[in-house]
Amino acid sequence: MPVLLEDLPGHDLKPDPSTANSAAELRVLLREFWEWAGEFGSRRVASASGGAFSHTVAAKLIKADPRQALLLEYVTGLIRGCGGDEAEQRRWATAHRRVRREQRAQPHLRAVSK
Repeated sequence: MPVLLEDLPGHDLKPDPSTANSAAELRVLLREFWEWAGEFGSRRVASASGGAFSHTVAAKLIKADPRQALLLEYVTGLIRGCGGDEAEQRRWATAHRRVRREQRAQPHLRAVSK
């Protein structure tokens, strides 16, 4: 499993999932996290995801492909596949749940942010 190396104090460049206001923004942040973590190949990310998805799904997530479903399992699997620990996975899961809840509260945004 990949190991995350945190940034030096005062240079926190790791993407913050709490800044996502839509599924589209969360997708971009997931890609940025993958880049920040080391840009591991899709097969390596899938293998380290704990069986959350195939390498094909990993590649689509990495590309921020809007046609790929953004399931909670995929979000936490990508973070785990890039070396994220349980606390990091929880941060991303919370952001995913918040974005989904807000999306459900505003049905007219569903088609735009999928």
